[in-house]
Amino acid sequence: IDAIGTVYGISILALIIVFITLMALPVLHKHLSLLLKSHIFLSNLHEMAPARQVQTIDNIIMLGKLTQRESEIVGLLLKGRTYKMIANELYLSENTVKTHIKNIYSKFQVQSKSELMELLMKRGHL
Repeated sequence: IDAIGTVYGISILALIIVFITLMALPVLHKHLSLLLKSHIFLSNLHEMAPARQVQTIDNIIMLGKLTQRESEIVGLLLKGRTYKMIANELYLSENTVKTHIKNIYSKFQVQSKSELMELLMKRGHL
């Protein structure tokens, strides 16, 4: 009876785990889809030849709305850098990078990195 009870308990535990996993799948799918959608620019930039990457970044600078520092930050965002990586690369604090990014969003009238990338894609910069 003890062996049957143990097997029964393990079976119930396995069913609970499967049930929880199945319940979590739609939520996980939604978050993964949003993540991939907001980072689509990474695959676009990395698929370009190095000369095309430089041209793309130069096109953004030529928009004339950004300061030189903001242009550098957009270029690094396009290369998939995080705020922390950008701060380290440009010898800035992470808060300074965030301030520049807020200014960039304001100039382009967007609210997020994914909106910025979508706008640049529509304008043919990616």
